[in-house]
Amino acid sequence: MGIFAPFVRLFVPKGVTPLPAKLAVTTFMFIFADAFLGNIVFPFVVFMVREWDPDADERARGFKVGFLNSVFFFGQFVCCVIAGYVADKIGRKPLILLSCAPSALFVVLFGLAPT
Repeated sequence: MGIFAPFVRLFVPKGVTPLPAKLAVTTFMFIFADAFLGNIVFPFVVFMVREWDPDADERARGFKVGFLNSVFFFGQFVCCVIAGYVADKIGRKPLILLSCAPSALFVVLFGLAPT
């Protein structure tokens, strides 16, 4: 248990196996990184919409930005159900690794894009 031993003794009753701290921290880091990478594009959506439709007024542009953000989160909502099913079949660890790898790749490609 290492450095977490004093805290574990406070909160975990005798005879109960505590949550493995390394596994919990690693899982949290992967999930945080995936959420962070998914949200990193939001500040740029306004500029992308402005480039796609330069003649739109501010109200229409605001609607399109909101719509794109809503579609993204709706896609996450739908994919969570699918990811739960896949996690039951292949396990959580492979699913987390399979979902983080494309996210990291696309963020790098987004960063390398010339415009």
